[in-house]
Amino acid sequence: MTDNQRKLGAMMKLAAARQVTLTELSQQVYLEDLQDVAVEFVEAACHTLAREPRREYQTAFPALGDVLEACRQAKVEQAHEARRLLAAKCTTPEYPPPSPPLTRAEAKAFVARLKADVDRLRKAKR
Repeated sequence: MTDNQRKLGAMMKLAAARQVTLTELSQQVYLEDLQDVAVEFVEAACHTLAREPRREYQTAFPALGDVLEACRQAKVEQAHEARRLLAAKCTTPEYPPPSPPLTRAEAKAFVARLKADVDRLRKAKR
């Protein structure tokens, strides 16, 4: 299945959820403007929009700008999730997150250990 077919499939599911029929012209217009957007963001945006209630005076199928904004939001959410997962991987037993807060002496020892580890790694790279 091509990316355009997947995007179109996501839009058709959105149209079904909003109880509207997309014309071929509408499909072409949306696909042209979504051409540079990754398929996973289009799918996530359509999934989200399909579950939102229609606002007063809103068209049955969301405006192109609303779909593009939902795609941008899906991209931002994916980036936040990636950062969260990376941060979770960076927490090792050697450097656990401090809880409860460290005393001054504990903080000094922690920083000294970090500095020593950085120096050791720098020397190993040479």
